[in-house]
Amino acid sequence: VYDSFLGKVNLKVKGAIIVSEALQHNKHLCSLDLRFFTSKYILEGNEIDPEGGAAIGKVLMSNKTLIALDLGISRLTFKGFNQMGVEGCKEIANALYINTTLQKLILRFNHIGVEGTVAIGNALAKNSTLKEIDLFSNKIGVEGGKALANGMKLNKGLTVLFIWSNKINEEGGAALAKSSRGNELLETLDLREDQIGPDAMKGIVATLKTTKSLHTLYLGNNKLGDAGAEILAEGMKFNTIISHLDICSNNIAEKGAIKIANALAVNSAIKILEFRENPIGSAGVNIGEALKYNKTLCSIDIGKCKLGKAGAIAISGAMAKSNTLTNLDIGTQEYQMIQGFNNIGQEGGMAIGEALKYNLKMKWLSLSNNKLGSKGVNIILNFAKDHPSLLHLDISFNNAEVHCHKSLMECLARNHTLQSLD
Repeated sequence: VYDSFLGKVNLKVKGAIIVSEALQHNKHLCSLDLRFFTSKYILEGNEIDPEGGAAIGKVLMSNKTLIALDLGISRLTFKGFNQMGVEGCKEIANALYINTTLQKLILRFNHIGVEGTVAIGNALAKNSTLKEIDLFSNKIGVEGGKALANGMKLNKGLTVLFIWSNKINEEGGAALAKSSRGNELLETLDLREDQIGPDAMKGIVATLKTTKSLHTLYLGNNKLGDAGAEILAEGMKFNTIISHLDICSNNIAEKGAIKIANALAVNSAIKILEFRENPIGSAGVNIGEALKYNKTLCSIDIGKCKLGKAGAIAISGAMAKSNTLTNLDIGTQEYQMIQGFNNIGQEGGMAIGEALKYNLKMKWLSLSNNKLGSKGVNIILNFAKDHPSLLHLDISFNNAEVHCHKSLMECLARNHTLQSLD
């Protein structure tokens, strides 16, 4: 056995200890998954507490085969999730000083707090084997962010760091940004939902100007606002490494979006931009115009941004001319039933449909919840039916399905690439 998944078997403390004892004798297992697991809201888990976590930590000190350990959960705090807490985390951190094989460690939702994070940070300063660590939602706060930053200054191996939803705030974010500045290994940094604003953004941009490795940066659900967006835009103009940027839900309005658009026009590195849920309004036109000059962007998510008809028409113009854009999302997920978040309307939908005629590389197009009407949906289906590359098309919740049967049937009969049609 090289890979073992034991999620949702309700191990609890005794089970975790038994697994730990077995690991002491196992010479082949490479991956062990003990996370809380839920499928269709069946909420059962392993309930591994500090004692169980400590037992697993002690095994890691001598284990020579395990390269991946998942003690996290897959959903928010429900009955049955693992709660190793501080003591369990300390034992695992102690093992990281000695262990020379573990490369991936996931500790999501384990309530390790500041004290546990300090232990992890200290261990990172010495460990050179661990490549990926995920501390999603562990209540580490500002001091925990600083502790990780201190560890990162000396770390010689980490390439992926997830600290999403930990409220590290401006101070913790700035400290992490500074510690990443000289790091030539870190490839992915996740700071989503960490209450980061313009002050931390200054440090992050300074890192963007010097990094040679960081290619994925998640900053969604923070407090950048227009001020933070303006600072980020300056960094985007000079950065040639970041290829995936997430700035969703940052309350970036028209002023900030215009700055981002100006940066996009000259940026030559970003391939994936997540910009969803920012009230940019009329600046959607600026985004569209900028995309006409951008030569690298492959995917943009600009749903729930209040684009309006003018924004959609501008984006369609860029879409028609682009040789790289393959994924465009200006829709809204189906479970959000409110109509018309981007409100591009019939004319906006028709413009996007017309652009499909010229962009033959488009693979993923979402236009759900946009008040397209029958005419808009019919135009899109008409150009989709002979499209040579389209894999996914979402035109749901546009008050048009009943009136588009013929176009829909023709599209399904003639298109030979579509794998998903909503």
